[in-house]
Amino acid sequence: MKVVNTAAAMYVIMMRYRFIVVLLAIVIMAVSFIILARTPEARQLGLMYRQQLPEDMGMLFVFDTVGIYPFWMKNTHIPLSIAFISADGRVVDIQNMEPLSLTLHFPSQPIRFALEVNRSWFTRHGVKVGDTVYISGINLGVRF
Repeated sequence: MKVVNTAAAMYVIMMRYRFIVVLLAIVIMAVSFIILARTPEARQLGLMYRQQLPEDMGMLFVFDTVGIYPFWMKNTHIPLSIAFISADGRVVDIQNMEPLSLTLHFPSQPIRFALEVNRSWFTRHGVKVGDTVYISGINLGVRF
């Protein structure tokens, strides 16, 4: 396991998408910048319409409650991998997703977070189901 970029959250508002870019500490993951998708609107837009995603960037979807949340690739032009993450930070499922596909990808069990990154990023960095992700700068409190 390795710790990357321990820091208090650094907030920058991106004008076009109105997402918050946060510098996060993630154990076992080398993603440096995360685009947070905390609102229903941000989660719905996701990474749509992007033509590329830098190798060290991803999008973290934060849900208010634990549940089964499906993902698709509508209007998403880059191949992605997604890690479904439980409320306690455990990676419960990792799936690859095809660009522009309307196929729904469901987690194998209830989740609180999902992390989208470039396809095969998790494999290249040795991240697998059962690993634990630690995220700083986000209130991980779970509401049931």
